Amino acid sequence: MAASVTSRLRELLDRTFGRKIGRASVFGLMRDPVVLLDARDAIIDVNPAFERRLADAVAATPSSDPAEKATVTDATARRTDGDGSRGATRPGRRGRTSALGRPVGDALPDLAAVLDGPHERAGVLLEGALDGWAATVETLLDRRGGRLGRTVILRDVRAERAREKRLRYQADRDPLTGALNRRAFDALLAQALVEPDARVTVAYLDLDGFKDINDFYGHATGDAVLIETTARLSRVLREGDALGRMGGDEFAVALVGLDRTSADPIVARLRDALEPLHEVHSATIRIEASLGIASAPADGRDAQALLSAADAAMYRAKSARQAAGIATLDPVGGKPPGGGKPSGDGKPLGGGQRPGGDGPPVDGESSG
Repeated sequence: MAASVTSRLRELLDRTFGRKIGRASVFGLMRDPVVLLDARDAIIDVNPAFERRLADAVAATPSSDPAEKATVTDATARRTDGDGSRGATRPGRRGRTSALGRPVGDALPDLAAVLDGPHERAGVLLEGALDGWAATVETLLDRRGGRLGRTVILRDVRAERAREKRLRYQADRDPLTGALNRRAFDALLAQALVEPDARVTVAYLDLDGFKDINDFYGHATGDAVLIETTARLSRVLREGDALGRMGGDEFAVALVGLDRTSADPIVARLRDALEPLHEVHSATIRIEASLGIASAPADGRDAQALLSAADAAMYRAKSARQAAGIATLDPVGGKPPGGGKPSGDGKPLGGGQRPGGDGPPVDGESSG
């Protein structure tokens, strides 16, 4: 009976593949792994590509009887050509040995999970032990429409998925710093604000004196400062928060699930993260940022309104800092832009220190 079913399946496979099926022809030479199932979804056959590439995906056989295992091994070690003749005997392999004759749900449970559905399914992504593979399933019917079995062709999509992931990453990221680009940040913020009562706080930062860094040290140093700034800010954020480079020397942070009061400690840590001196290309630079804060729903209920409120608060903070005459850049042992002089003790100015005096720091944050 089993031989009759297998013969009928192979006749149908002849039509499926367009030529006679034998281990030395299409079935045997296909580069993609193929699994042949009977009407009860027991594994009748697998091709050599399956043995080479997916043997380790087969679940361990539940049988612990050595005699039974020896019988299965001996039976499956001898290949059978499509015409029923015996092929050359060779040692059995784990994939073929442990898969044949077993229900697919027992031997390949991650494949069995996608078999329910239409007669023909293409490119179904698999999980578990078969993660990174896609299955094309075709049901083989007899002349009266009864199911004889199925063919399952497995395609390795790991490289394709890695490429797609890389392209998605590149599409969403600022190429210099790796922070989200403006488009991706706006989309993430909009998603975080979908619920009417969503609590999200946005901090908008602009690096003070960044143009002077580019002019005095060059753009390579400026780029290095932006990369280091991104790394420092990222280390402060929680899982689910987001950091975006909005253009030039402007960054935005979305603190998801936090109103203004609960966001204040993280905002303070963001500001503190920039305090240590930047050691960049043999230069010692202190960076400060003007920072504006806006929170939903108090300052806006959609992404554009919230960003606009935080941006306006940041510019008010920047104006206040400039009016106070705060020094934002002074290289150690070098001449700052505009002909100024280093501080008398050879240390860089900044961090709220007023040139020519020891006045108190000026807070660059504005709540908006």
